[in-house]
Amino acid sequence: MTDALALAARLRALDDAALAALVRDRGIDAARVADLFDLADALLTPEAVARAMEQLDRMALAVLAIAAEEGATTQPVGLDAVRDALSRRSGEDPLDPAGLADAARRAADTLLAVVDDKGITTHPEVAAALAAWPAAGLPGA
Repeated sequence: MTDALALAARLRALDDAALAALVRDRGIDAARVADLFDLADALLTPEAVARAMEQLDRMALAVLAIAAEEGATTQPVGLDAVRDALSRRSGEDPLDPAGLADAARRAADTLLAVVDDKGITTHPEVAAALAAWPAAGLPGA
């Protein structure tokens, strides 16, 4: 299943108010959206991904970035693996598992990721946006 199809399936579960807020918050031109598939495509544009990332706190962004670097665009990356990688890269003690899970859920709440029993997955468009950050003078993973 493509990322747009998977995202459209997630969008189907949202009520009208949540969809309207999503369109507004991401700066989507509602006139160009005929159905959930169009909305999914629009949400995966670089501009919409950037707006979603602006809503995340530093920890949620770090979890998303580490997950993307660890391969979460092709398969779920376990939250323990994300926790270990984050600790290695930061040189700090590992995060509390509950705190890390909360950060992962905050990323998932923006529809930039999916968190389930297997771990966290994200879209290639999100990984591409995060990979471009250092060249734009923004922090990298």
